[in-house]
Amino acid sequence: MKGIERLFAQDLPVEGLAPTADEPAAKTPAVPGREGVYFLDEALPGAEAGGVAASNDPAPSNPILPLVVVEPPLGQPTGLLRGFYEPRHPHRESMALLRTQLLLQMDSPSDMMAIAVVGSHPGEGRSLVAAELALTLASMGRPTLLLDTDLRKPSQHRLFDIPGDAGGLSRALETGLLPIYYGVKGAPCLSVIPAGPLPHNPLELLSGQPFESLLHTLQADFDFIVTDTPPFAAYADGFAIGSITQHVLTVHRAGHTPQRSAAQMQRDLQSARVAVLGAVVTHF
Repeated sequence: MKGIERLFAQDLPVEGLAPTADEPAAKTPAVPGREGVYFLDEALPGAEAGGVAASNDPAPSNPILPLVVVEPPLGQPTGLLRGFYEPRHPHRESMALLRTQLLLQMDSPSDMMAIAVVGSHPGEGRSLVAAELALTLASMGRPTLLLDTDLRKPSQHRLFDIPGDAGGLSRALETGLLPIYYGVKGAPCLSVIPAGPLPHNPLELLSGQPFESLLHTLQADFDFIVTDTPPFAAYADGFAIGSITQHVLTVHRAGHTPQRSAAQMQRDLQSARVAVLGAVVTHF
């Protein structure tokens, strides 16, 4: 990605995007002091924090097992996230300016915000923008969560070098358990929840009450939640996620995103009364 432009307007312009051929883009961390730790508290009722069954009765034939604690490895941002490793890289400066613009749109600096990063088509840089935005928000020292809601072709587990097939959002939505939080080396205020195993019914999982309830639960622990989403033109997932977060950031790629797709996505979001915070135009 050679550069990022930021556009902020009520009616986002689509000039510069490629036409199609048929046409006449500070709270406490979730687990205080234990980033990347997943406690199975709710899965084991009757167990105390120390892992001992809270009962004076004789041991039953099938006693409650001690509390299980799983400590997943910390994620490591890959070289694709160049702004993380190069303080003076243009990406870092661009994302810092984007962060400032987003913060200015909040009613209060202490408010929390859930943002869905959406784009019309694959190859626009949507996942990279979501990851770099989450890193930039976390660099302020405020608890930030990067949630991979792309249950079609997820990318965040590769960008942060974490397992993509264990736990994750899809497993949490299917089982009702809290998902695994992965910490990130060098970014102590950032947590990542990968997409998890690909489900057979992603839209139903993301548009149902379980996802909305999970998001509300996560909002109690994080100041910012950034969600990566599937391509808007191909799937209805991004529309469903944006309707729940109520805030979206659109991503378009110069010379790649069709004007018609960008305009249609804008109309769809406005019809759902979703707040479009701005647009990012990528160049690569």
